Amino acid sequence: MLTIANFTGIYKLATNNINSTKINELITYYETKLMNELLGRELATEFYADLDVNNQPQTQKFIDIYEPLYFDAVCGKWGSDGLIETLKGLVYFAIVSEQYENNTMDGNVVNGVEVSNRSNIGAYLKYNSAVENYNVIQYYIKLNATVYPNFYGVVKRTTTWL
Repeated sequence: MLTIANFTGIYKLATNNINSTKINELITYYETKLMNELLGRELATEFYADLDVNNQPQTQKFIDIYEPLYFDAVCGKWGSDGLIETLKGLVYFAIVSEQYENNTMDGNVVNGVEVSNRSNIGAYLKYNSAVENYNVIQYYIKLNATVYPNFYGVVKRTTTWL
């Protein structure tokens, strides 16, 4: 579903002719991994099988979690920016995290520059926002367990950079 073209605005990735192939491979790898974690392997496989040629879900149960999602539950109002925004945030964090370390013939090395200090704070904030969306999607699925009987997602927690 995701390609480099999806990563614009706050999720813009630094790409060029040299790294775009690697970044596309990472996007595909992490999207698949994260979908299996979000929905469980069986439901994720069912979701992908439901997509049309434009990568849009056709079945209502998948449209419900794909689109931005707002609902009332016993403990308040809940909202998610939708599946694509959730995946973009989590994939962005995974890729940006990998940009800090390169594997070379001499072992793993950290990219270094003389006048700049690297900061991951923005990446962590985006990750935490994506995890909140992820958790809302899972909560919605749990509330509608009869619609999603083969849900076996993995719980994610927000994190800190300290």
